[in-house]
Amino acid sequence: MLLQKTLHMSQPLPECKARLASIQSYRRQFLMVTRATVTSSKTVDFSFRGPFGFEAHTVLLSVDGDSPDQYAFESAGGNIELMGIFEFAEIRPNCTEITLAVHYEIKNKLFAWLDRRLHFVDSFVTAELRSIRAHFEGIAASYLYAAKLAYSHCVFSIQTHDVARFQVRCAFWLSYLSVVHANASSFD
Repeated sequence: MLLQKTLHMSQPLPECKARLASIQSYRRQFLMVTRATVTSSKTVDFSFRGPFGFEAHTVLLSVDGDSPDQYAFESAGGNIELMGIFEFAEIRPNCTEITLAVHYEIKNKLFAWLDRRLHFVDSFVTAELRSIRAHFEGIAASYLYAAKLAYSHCVFSIQTHDVARFQVRCAFWLSYLSVVHANASSFD
């Protein structure tokens, strides 16, 4: 599948490229990445976890490109094949546009089918780019409360910025559901 994401950073082009190139400085900001380690041969040992127990792992290699404002990469081995490119363009002196284009293929047929239906790799890429942007821009990242409500054909994810308000709402709904259950059982 092919993904294309664009984000804007409030930094000059050279600074933006330099900060993104040093993955060691922000790898702890990733939400679902379990490993992003730069090896001595300038490859990145990369893995992330997805829903339903999916754990992607691969080694990312840098590919020489024509333009100095592009970083191309491809994968070698692992259970997901990736190839992609980061393209940087200076919009204004302190605004850089970053475009990420990624083509990927999950080797496991079940998880590939699930991704075509649920788009969990797309959600992963979007969440990680938001996290990186929040880190670089100094924006407080939101708390990701992934309360999963599973049904037979879909999975819902609840995200909130205010943990206390979320907990109060959960307590309200749980007490409401227990009252409904008690009232319904009185008719048995």
